[in-house]
Amino acid sequence: MAKLVLPKSDTKVIAIAKFIGEAYAFRTALKLHHWEITGSGSYAPHIALDQAIEQISGPIDELAETSIALYGTLNIKVPNVDNPTNIIKYCEDFRSRINSMYNVFSENFQKATLDSLILAIVQLLYRLKRLM
Repeated sequence: MAKLVLPKSDTKVIAIAKFIGEAYAFRTALKLHHWEITGSGSYAPHIALDQAIEQISGPIDELAETSIALYGTLNIKVPNVDNPTNIIKYCEDFRSRINSMYNVFSENFQKATLDSLILAIVQLLYRLKRLM
């Protein structure tokens, strides 16, 4: 089976590379926030963030690897990351960003991977809203 090769300048490939970098930045921001949680009642959100980081790491790697397999080497850049000041809004915004990518990824298995990312974020939101 021949591999689909798109030019590196293809809009779809650029969008995929950008999203993968953003997803990795999201994961990093969760870790930054995780390290900053302190005080009474901090254990539950601390653990919830750790669980989410673990849950999203695999799907991010799957998106990167399958995209490289389909389109060749991608120009993935991870944006600068700061500790989110409002973790719930940050997660909700990234969930919306994921939703915007369903039209970009054409393979069903990659869309299923987006589903896995959303599932992890929704579970994190549940835990943060109930435990914070």
